[in-house]
Amino acid sequence: KSAVSIPGCEDPLWVDVIPRSLIRPAPQVSKKKVEYRVPRPPNAYILYRKDKHRGVKARNPHMDNNDISIWLGERWRFETSKIRDHYQKTATDYKEMFMLTYPDYQYRPRKANQRKRRAKRAAVSAH
Repeated sequence: KSAVSIPGCEDPLWVDVIPRSLIRPAPQVSKKKVEYRVPRPPNAYILYRKDKHRGVKARNPHMDNNDISIWLGERWRFETSKIRDHYQKTATDYKEMFMLTYPDYQYRPRKANQRKRRAKRAAVSAH
């Protein structure tokens, strides 16, 4: 222990002192270039799914997201043209706003090795 005097205090403060030889510098965080990916504008089905998902989950709490997507996909195929046109129009509006916001945007699909790495990471975190 070592005494440390603090201005304004009469009694010294006793603290544990760690020898410098035992202190290791903090590991350096690699400064990888983080590539920001602009998310694609949603299509009509994605907007439909987003609107309907919460209601389906509330009525069927046992269903997981995959099952909900399958069920909503079936419903989407048999929706009336009026409903489908509504979501198609909304998707078109989203895309127009998106292109105004990101005029130089070009869709670049992930390379195969990036998809595999991402899938592997997801599988490891699931266990």
